[in-house]
Amino acid sequence: MHNINPCLAEMSNAVFDAESNTEMGSCIELLNFIVLDDPVFIAKKTDCRYLSHFCGLELLQKSESCYQSYLFDKCMMATAKYLRNVNHDITFFPGEIKLNPMTTQLKQKGMDDGRYKYNADGTLIDNDFSAIEIFLTEVSSGYGSNETGKIRFDHYKAVLGMLSMIRTVTQSYDKASFNTFTKLEIHFLHAHGNSIRHWSMSTQAPGIYIMAKEQRVKVPTSFPEKDITILPFICFFKTLAIACEETLSVLKELKQEHKTILRSKNQRPQNFLVS
Repeated sequence: MHNINPCLAEMSNAVFDAESNTEMGSCIELLNFIVLDDPVFIAKKTDCRYLSHFCGLELLQKSESCYQSYLFDKCMMATAKYLRNVNHDITFFPGEIKLNPMTTQLKQKGMDDGRYKYNADGTLIDNDFSAIEIFLTEVSSGYGSNETGKIRFDHYKAVLGMLSMIRTVTQSYDKASFNTFTKLEIHFLHAHGNSIRHWSMSTQAPGIYIMAKEQRVKVPTSFPEKDITILPFICFFKTLAIACEETLSVLKELKQEHKTILRSKNQRPQNFLVS
């Protein structure tokens, strides 16, 4: 358990107890004046900056674009900023972004005439590993919407997207061991209704994939209740960032194993991952 810097703890409490948006914004700005070369401290400070994206219910309900641009994407960009602060070269791309692994897999099947493609609402890309996508996001309509057809479509689409992402990693590092590959998790963030859900996908045996719901959090929309609703929201994205760190660590292992076997003169390379 990490100790929280007393100064940061005091200022965080001031943010939670602020009586207006203006006061809350001022408290958050004060965090910029605290400088410590400590990843844990940086993470806590970044967590508090999530609060600057607090929005009212009416705005988030207007449309999918409002929900995505005013809250969802800003939280993802804050997550990406934290990962960069702890020395990961990653980028979050918001908007209708073409999922490159899906395009790659479709081309391998001869389906490259442009009719088939996957545009995700957002992707997280690791620039240290040939721009491999480790994360995709989908926002199914505005906040509070329960359009069952849209929700199911986005979920099933994401399943296919995650499968293409895993297969693309296996093809990139096909000389690595399957044991290491079983530790790899690809992530999906899905916003629908009044909550955000975090899913992961991995494989524990050749050809068998496991998709699991990691966590769920209700999006805080009431300013008077922020002192009890915003902390779980912050913890959700901090847990998400830690999960991404673990994925990046496994990618590093896979790359090293792949490179070691390729350079070996006495060991014949074997394709462990791609059937």
